[in-house]
Amino acid sequence: MSLWRLVTRSARFYWKTGVVVAAAVAIATAAITGSLVVGASVTGSLRDTALARLGRVDHALVAPRHFRAALASALQRSCAQAGVRRVVPVLLAEGAVADAEGNSTLPRVTVIGIDRDFAALFDGARLPVPDEEQAVVSQALARDLGVRQGEALLLNLALANAPRFGTLFSPRDRERTLRSTRLEVAAVLPEGGAGAFRLGANPATPRNLFVPRAWLARALGRPGAANALLVESTPGTNPLPALTQALRDQATLADRGLSLAVHPERRALTLRSEELLLSEDTVQAAREAAAAHGARASAVSIHLATTLRRPRDGARRAAYALLAAIEAPAPFRFLAGGGEPLGRHDVWLNRWVATDLGAQVGDPLELTTLVPSWEGAYREETHRFTVRGIVALEGAGADPTL
Repeated sequence: MSLWRLVTRSARFYWKTGVVVAAAVAIATAAITGSLVVGASVTGSLRDTALARLGRVDHALVAPRHFRAALASALQRSCAQAGVRRVVPVLLAEGAVADAEGNSTLPRVTVIGIDRDFAALFDGARLPVPDEEQAVVSQALARDLGVRQGEALLLNLALANAPRFGTLFSPRDRERTLRSTRLEVAAVLPEGGAGAFRLGANPATPRNLFVPRAWLARALGRPGAANALLVESTPGTNPLPALTQALRDQATLADRGLSLAVHPERRALTLRSEELLLSEDTVQAAREAAAAHGARASAVSIHLATTLRRPRDGARRAAYALLAAIEAPAPFRFLAGGGEPLGRHDVWLNRWVATDLGAQVGDPLELTTLVPSWEGAYREETHRFTVRGIVALEGAGADPTL
């Protein structure tokens, strides 16, 4: 029997099975093709929505801290030849908004501080810049709260100059962490366009509340500040390298949340951060800058001990003492000990604490600190050290920065 005859006979005998297999393949092909078409359509819709929310914004800088709003005009002047049309500063914050009666409250509302240039980033946008104590709200926000133009709403903002929640030094009282303000709804923006502005990729409809940037900056305790820059560029240009270089040249220490304290008596400088800690990149840049000027950089970390006590005499203790971890020893004058480098479990005490505790060189010391957890609570940890030196309260030993 030839191969062709075998195939034709098998097809006639198993024709029912063949029909089922062919139908299954057709259905599977249709499903896969349909999924690809729908997926491409959804991707395209999401892309169109994201671009519509951006308007003419081609590049954006969003910082984790506040900087000078005047940085925008400096970058615009520096990068005009590279294709930058405008650089618009905005101030982004998050707040909770309620209607005047307090019947409805929306958490995590995006509060956007804008200037008049913001509306120019959207084609045909009618976005009036509200006066102080006024707000322009998106249609979604107005619908969820049930407010209309001319009505009032309540805005709760977290103050920017308060220490971060979850840290040992953060205040807990409302007056120092929140500001509540009554605002009048100046306008309700239609769906889409400027009212749906969002820099993130979240496809959900944003609940935006627009206020004057200058007013919002003062309300947050940061006059003249912004934390985002929106860049519109000429089509066909790529100003990103020029913007990056201009930002390096124009940004100051204050724009980066840093400051320098001068200590002429010690011929030293202290680099401080608005954040709880200096970042690794900042520390590395500081070391390189110091080395370039022939100086030596030494890192210092400050923490708080709730209790210091001598195990041999538990009745004598010191409460709330500052701990200074120093990378390189300062030029201390020792009243006792101090001749050897500190080991892992060694400490130096200044004369004040040593007198309070009655501590001498060689005495054991128990140190209790509070350690934060992810839940926001604090647990106590106790560590044992040995006193290796008593530092005089003069010179570097009386320096509050150590």
